Amino acid sequence: MDKRDRSFLNKNNKGMMTIEACILLPIIIMISLLVIWLGFFLYNKTLLLECAGIAAIKGSQMAEEDNETLAGAAAVRAEELLTQKTVAMEIQDIIVSVDHGAVTVKITGVMQVPRAIFLMDIYQDDRWEIHVEQTAERLRSCSILRTIERVRKAQNNRAEQ
Repeated sequence: MDKRDRSFLNKNNKGMMTIEACILLPIIIMISLLVIWLGFFLYNKTLLLECAGIAAIKGSQMAEEDNETLAGAAAVRAEELLTQKTVAMEIQDIIVSVDHGAVTVKITGVMQVPRAIFLMDIYQDDRWEIHVEQTAERLRSCSILRTIERVRKAQNNRAEQ
């Protein structure tokens, strides 16, 4: 190649970097936003799991109470733990179910996701739902200890008579 051919090639490449930047920059920004929102999602899911677990344990520690009181205390504890701690998410439901052997806390939250992350209409839903469930065994050691103490007192009363 002679000098004229080389100068012609250099002149044609003058605006290529601008065009490449116009194509790549929106893609890089979109991927960065997606990574940030995935981080928010994982944070929220971890927070919900932790709060559900703590609320279930709170309910299981009050095992001597009736089921309604226990469920109410666990639900209040979950609400306290979640107050102003989620990121771009609203809590839909906190459901506490209590049976004879366990306390189960289910929490459902919904994250609003900017549609720009998914190129407007490629991904149809702009809400991510998070469902978590934690169960704790009801601790009834107090009732066992009380029963043992009553039996001992009854035996001592009989022995004295």
